[in-house]
Amino acid sequence: MSITKSRLGSRVATLLAGVLTAAGLAVVAAPAQAADEASLQWKISNQFANFLPVHTLGDGATEDAAKVVSFPRQSGSYNSANGTATVNYSGWVQGAFQNSMCPGNGTAGDTTCYQVRIANPSIAIDASGNGTISADVTSQAFFESGGVPAGATSTQRVLVTTFTATAGDWVGGNPFGSLSRTPAWENVLAPGSAEAVDAGITDPARPYNGASFAQPFIKQLYPSLRAHFHQTSATAQPNKAPAQFVAQAPAMKVTSNVTSANSTTGLTLQVSGTGFRGVTIPGDTGIYVAIAESGGLPDVTSMGGMSNFAASNYVSSAAISSGTFTSSLTAPAAKLDSTKSYSIYTWQAHTHSNVTQDTETPLEHRLRCSAVPAGCGRTRCGHGHLGQRGQQAGSPGHRGCPDCRRGCS
Repeated sequence: MSITKSRLGSRVATLLAGVLTAAGLAVVAAPAQAADEASLQWKISNQFANFLPVHTLGDGATEDAAKVVSFPRQSGSYNSANGTATVNYSGWVQGAFQNSMCPGNGTAGDTTCYQVRIANPSIAIDASGNGTISADVTSQAFFESGGVPAGATSTQRVLVTTFTATAGDWVGGNPFGSLSRTPAWENVLAPGSAEAVDAGITDPARPYNGASFAQPFIKQLYPSLRAHFHQTSATAQPNKAPAQFVAQAPAMKVTSNVTSANSTTGLTLQVSGTGFRGVTIPGDTGIYVAIAESGGLPDVTSMGGMSNFAASNYVSSAAISSGTFTSSLTAPAAKLDSTKSYSIYTWQAHTHSNVTQDTETPLEHRLRCSAVPAGCGRTRCGHGHLGQRGQQAGSPGHRGCPDCRRGCS
């Protein structure tokens, strides 16, 4: 399992003045984060921009001179270790075609012929790199066309298009990462297939080359509007293809502070996380957070696997608010070894149904024997120097030597 890009503290972080008396540990202050300005930037398609050219926007959506719409991020994050993501954006854009010969929507002076509205888009990427864009979609035609009377579709949330992405496709990450992809077009909807017919495309030759937005989106559009979003000619129609998008989102992040460290109680951390989800698949009930040796999430498929962790805690879905949680972990001194590196792990509870909540965040403060156990300073342990950390207790010729790895902080 890859290690998340987010780590505890920073090499350039400022040390707090307070020092934990039992362990002599300095707490590292997390660097300040910029305001969240993440968005989904998407033109939809050149067809949407140029043949439905009259655009109305709302709920925070904006548009630039090239007719690229920016939908502000509402919630969600991506996992920098495996590329999975669920990010929700807000706002809407309505593209309309107007002509003086059309009856309009009933408002004085309006000449709208037909319109399509796309609202509150979201992206989702699974562990295999399969990505989707979904949105609330409605459409309306104000005049009869090709024997299809005027009419409208009610708003439905549907799959609009698909794409592929990997963890390496996300770039940046401070304060948010950016993903640029071009959705699928050809071989999306087989011509003459039952799925095509179900979407109202009855010509067995269409969509040519299978070139289309996703079938649920086509089906949701009013019949006289569907031809704008699939290939209706043997000649290529790249203007109808989904446009490249740029999705921005913060990475899931775990930070921690040492609240206690001594040879009696062990190590206690206050752990905080942002960008997490209590439910990814129905039946999920939160996440687990735990401490274990670095190098990858230990086996969590059985209760027996929990013995691999020095400490663990369950965080319920109700305890995750707007993607944020706080938990406390206490690892007994007997379960920690100053010669080893440790990480904080998270994963989906209770059955590890998916890997979207899997993170590994290395603990950058290393365990050390600041308070040397009695005898370490007077008895040579093994082959090292007096009291050196990591020396084995009971080495040959030194029976009864205390274990200088224990009682560390």
